[in-house]
Amino acid sequence: MKHFLIILFGFFYMNTSLGQLKKDNWLLMGGGSFYAFKQESTGTNLNYYTREMNSTFLSSLGYFVTDKFVIGIGNRVSGERYQLIGEDVGIKNFRWSLGPFLRYYFLPVEKSFNFFTDIDYQLGINSNFGEYKGKHNLFSVSPGLEFFFNSTVGLQLKMGYSNKVTSSYSLPSKEEKSVRNGFESSIGISIHLEK
Repeated sequence: MKHFLIILFGFFYMNTSLGQLKKDNWLLMGGGSFYAFKQESTGTNLNYYTREMNSTFLSSLGYFVTDKFVIGIGNRVSGERYQLIGEDVGIKNFRWSLGPFLRYYFLPVEKSFNFFTDIDYQLGINSNFGEYKGKHNLFSVSPGLEFFFNSTVGLQLKMGYSNKVTSSYSLPSKEEKSVRNGFESSIGISIHLEK
C-alpha cells in the first residue's frame, strides 16, 4: 500500500494537466461510495438498533456559473444490507434519489489538483423488494480532492458527513422512521466540458 501511494503521489506531482474550472463549462461526474453506520429505528411497536453497510452509485451533471463554482443535479442508486443488533436477521434494501448540489473549488484554476466542497440535498424512494416502500431525504457536506489527468478528466476523492431520514410503510399499517448520521467516502471520475 505504501508503494502504491508513493507512485500515485509521484504521478500527480509530475502531471501538469489543468482542469477546466471556468465559467460556462459543464461538469459530468460518476462514481461510487461506501457508507457504514449504526441506526436507531422507532415506530409502531418498533424500537431497535441496526448495523448497516451501503454501496451507492452516483452521477451528477453541473454547470459552472462562475469560475470554480458549480450548480447542478445529482442522483444516487443504493443497495444496502443490514443486520439487527443482537439478532440473526439480515435485510436488503434499494434506494433511488435525486436533488440539487453545489460545489466550490478552493485553489486557483491553473492547478493540476484542487480541493473542493460539495453540499447536496436529495429526495428519494426506497423499497425492501415488496415488503415495504417509503421515501427518504438526504443531506450531505463532503470536502474532497480532485486530481486532473488532462484538461477534461479528473479523479475525485471525497469524505464527509451524511444525514439520511427515511419513512417506510408496510402492511398491516406499520410505519417506521429512521435517522442515519455518519461518514461517507466516495471515489469517482469527473469530466469537464467546455461550452
